[in-house]
Amino acid sequence: SRIISRYMAWHAQRDDEGAGGTMRLDLTEPQANMLMVIRDNAPVTVKALAESLRVSPASASAMVDRLVEMGALTREQSSIDRRQVVIEPTEQAIQSLEEIEAFILESIAELIERLGQDDARKWSEVYA
Repeated sequence: SRIISRYMAWHAQRDDEGAGGTMRLDLTEPQANMLMVIRDNAPVTVKALAESLRVSPASASAMVDRLVEMGALTREQSSIDRRQVVIEPTEQAIQSLEEIEAFILESIAELIERLGQDDARKWSEVYA
């Protein structure tokens, strides 16, 4: 969504201003979405990941390769079936996702504040 792009721009601006902080991964929106799926289903195989994302195993594998190179994922033999390789997020990836999710929640809270009480109540009724 656009909110992840806004987060990336916000974080880049903070970095430019010297706010620093944790070692954050520079993720694209599809990478962040993939990491969320992996985190929520870990450990996961590339085949299962591809099915969850509704993409080809080759596409999922290419994205996984890139995220492994970035230090966001680990690939290891399954302890259950040594023929399978499972993927799990690194601590750095989990931290980056937590930052993104906190930013999303803050953005939603700001939006609700700007809407005002009556409009916010109407929106909550629509989405309830």
